[in-house]
Amino acid sequence: MFGETDKGFMPPRPLQQPGQPLRPFTPVPPRPAGNYNNDVFGGRQINWKRFLPLIIAGIILVIVIVVLAIFLSRPAAKQNVPVNTNAPASTNTNTNTNQNIPPVNTNVPVVEPTTTVPEVPTDSDGDGLTDEEEKSLGTDPQSADSDNDGLADRAEIQAYKTDPLNPDTDGDGYKDGDEVINGFDPAKPGARLFNFPQE
Repeated sequence: MFGETDKGFMPPRPLQQPGQPLRPFTPVPPRPAGNYNNDVFGGRQINWKRFLPLIIAGIILVIVIVVLAIFLSRPAAKQNVPVNTNAPASTNTNTNTNQNIPPVNTNVPVVEPTTTVPEVPTDSDGDGLTDEEEKSLGTDPQSADSDNDGLADRAEIQAYKTDPLNPDTDGDGYKDGDEVINGFDPAKPGARLFNFPQE
């Protein structure tokens, strides 16, 4: 595992060999005062007099920016403009240079538009025939199937041409609704609604 390690690496030597008495600790003497510049800057010192004008200019610039930011963030104050109340009032308000144009008549009455909603005919039983149509036919406007034959009044009048007041229009003994369900014409005895080809 350690075969590829550097051969020239030497582990640190222990401070004390086993079995030897402890060596006394000798503290490092403190650095003499005034030698800091010699150690760090090689004997040169920072000339603070050269940087002092730049520092003062930077502080003034920061103060100016802060003051401008505060001044510009405030809403503009309303200026009170004095009104001259001693000036004579102008009595001539007509600025029209063409005197031949008659004045506009502002006393014209305003006519409000009237909207009339068309009256929707009433269909109380919801069978597709209005109550007025049912009254003229003699059917019940409160019942969708006046003769209780299984067909609505509108279907009997418009689709099958049967009598909405007679449950068996063709008189064959079957109700009009039963005939339609089984594919027969309720207006003609024994006739089919649809003629299917014979096989």
